[in-house]
Amino acid sequence: MSTKGIAVAAFALMTLGGVALAEQQAAQPMHTPPLFLKLDRNADRMLDKAEVLRPREERFAKLDVNGDGKLTPDEIDRMLKQRLQRRLVRMRYRLLARFDSDGDGIISKEEFAARAMRRFARADLNADGRITPEELRAARKLHHAGRRHHRRSRDARQPDAH
Repeated sequence: MSTKGIAVAAFALMTLGGVALAEQQAAQPMHTPPLFLKLDRNADRMLDKAEVLRPREERFAKLDVNGDGKLTPDEIDRMLKQRLQRRLVRMRYRLLARFDSDGDGIISKEEFAARAMRRFARADLNADGRITPEELRAARKLHHAGRRHHRRSRDARQPDAH
C-alpha cells in the first residue's frame, strides 16, 4: 500500500472512531443541573420564558409588601436588611469557629490574641521573640507557597468542570 493509501486509511479509521465515540456519548444521558430541574416545572426538559420568569415574579411579589407592583425605597431597605442579617449571622459563626478555641460561644481576649501569636511564631523564624523584615518576607513566601500547594492539591482532587 502506498503512503497516500496508508494516510487515507488512517484518516478513515480516525473519522469512524470519532463518529462512534460521538454516538456513544449521545446515547448516554447528560447531567442536568439542579437549577434547570427546579425551573422546569412541567418536566418537559426545556425551559420556556414563563418558567424562567416565575421565580423572579415570586421574589418580586415577596419584596413588594404593599402589592402596588413597584419596589419602594423602604421595601428595598427591608430586603437589604434581611440579607445583611443573614450575612452577619454567617460571619459570626465563622469568627466563632476561627477564634473560640474552647467552644463556649464567646471569644475571650486570650482566644482573640492566640491567632496573632500563632502567626507571630510562624514569622519569627529564628525564635528570638522578634520579627525582622527579612523574616517577614520569608514567612510570607512560605505561607504563599503553602497556599499554592494546597490550592493545587485541592484542584487535583476535584473533577474537571470543563
